[in-house]
Amino acid sequence: MIVKVAGFNIDIENIEKLNLNDATPETIAASYAKISRDPRPIGEIRKDARENVKNARELNKRVVFDMGHSSIAEHAVFNIDIIGISRLAAEYIERFRLCSYTEKSQRYIKLGEDFVIPDGLNNKLENEFTTFIKDSFSLYEEIFKTLLPLIKERKSYKNEELKKRDIEGLAMEDARYVLPLAVTTQLGLTANARNIEYIIKILASSPFAELQKLSKSIFNETIKYTPSLIRYTEPEKYFTFYWFSDPEIKKEPKGNNTPSNPDVKLISTHGDIDKIIAVHRFWSSSDSFEKSTKFSAGLSKAKKRELIHSIFECVTKHNQMPRFFEAINLEYELTMSASCYAQFKRHRMMTQIPQQYLFELGIEIPPIVRECGFEKKILEHSHKSVDLYKKILEVNKYAADYVILNCHRRRVYALLNARELYHISRLRMDHHAQWEIQKISRKMVELAREKVPFLFDMCCGKDEFDENLGRIQNENCHDSNSKHDV
Repeated sequence: MIVKVAGFNIDIENIEKLNLNDATPETIAASYAKISRDPRPIGEIRKDARENVKNARELNKRVVFDMGHSSIAEHAVFNIDIIGISRLAAEYIERFRLCSYTEKSQRYIKLGEDFVIPDGLNNKLENEFTTFIKDSFSLYEEIFKTLLPLIKERKSYKNEELKKRDIEGLAMEDARYVLPLAVTTQLGLTANARNIEYIIKILASSPFAELQKLSKSIFNETIKYTPSLIRYTEPEKYFTFYWFSDPEIKKEPKGNNTPSNPDVKLISTHGDIDKIIAVHRFWSSSDSFEKSTKFSAGLSKAKKRELIHSIFECVTKHNQMPRFFEAINLEYELTMSASCYAQFKRHRMMTQIPQQYLFELGIEIPPIVRECGFEKKILEHSHKSVDLYKKILEVNKYAADYVILNCHRRRVYALLNARELYHISRLRMDHHAQWEIQKISRKMVELAREKVPFLFDMCCGKDEFDENLGRIQNENCHDSNSKHDV
């Protein structure tokens, strides 16, 4: 057996210092393209590719574009700095599933007054837009300064734990609800060339000028290193239609409409506890699936519970649940703020289909912010946002979304399996998680438990894991003793 690192990420400045004019991930892609038909050791094939980049590029073009083996492009990986884009743009770019992102957090970084001014505004509207954004930052600063001493004062079990974190972060994460999607962010993107091409094509198909510019910038930065792997980048109507919905006049909420409880609806479940046990039996025995299904159906309720709980015994708080938990799917309709969606969208392996932000859904005001007497100011600020949105919509409908606030809400259709729900619970039900996504995640789990018994008994945050596991073990031990006494 031979295992050898063929390449790894290296900072572009180091490549430039070494004056590696032919440095390109295309050589690895080209050498791997030859593995299936060239009997030589892969090291020799890679050496040939490095020494003749031109031939390597020609091979890539034939294999990827003429023969259609696009997976070869997945061997070339980029790390891309994306700086100074709006939060609105970040929402779109982070929808791509098979990429990695790390974004500047509004929870942990104190924000300055950096924002994107969308194209297509006349002078009067641009001035009004700028004034509104600056007012947003002023309100953000006021809320932050009010919350900070209050958070420092509070002493409870949870907050004693939270003191290990940056206390300012707790004030920032709630103050940010008054900021608009025009606020800038930065992120690190890691993706292979196949996905980079896909990103470029979709962003180019966008009706948003900022995303079109971002598409060109990503193309210009990557094409010089992989001209043989990034080729089909022209916009397509298909992506314009299915990735980007037209902004529209939105109804305003009746009254204050500031929700305090999570809006979570479990639409349906596909599969049940019998299905999970059948898949587990299929995996752990030599039975056919039909026989495994009959085995599952023949078990008593107590035996089903015992079997599911036995799975938990070898699972730690850091483990994924085993794959047979993917045999159950759950459909939800969730309503959340833009601030919460910024976190929820990161669970992108599930199916997520978001609606536009709808003013009629009201705004989300953090409980501690409401407690400090800011509700009236925030409501007034949100009304200004709605008024400005309407004005901009008449001039350039693809500039209006920039004044939507983090507190505005949207509905999201989510289709996920039980394994993914466990993953969400570990991260988002933990006491370190932000309060709104905690509430939504807890409600999702609560509804799932009502529909599918036993399966979600260990669906919890990492901080509750040991306690829950101990409780289940004690219950099982008690049940076992009871049976013995009988």
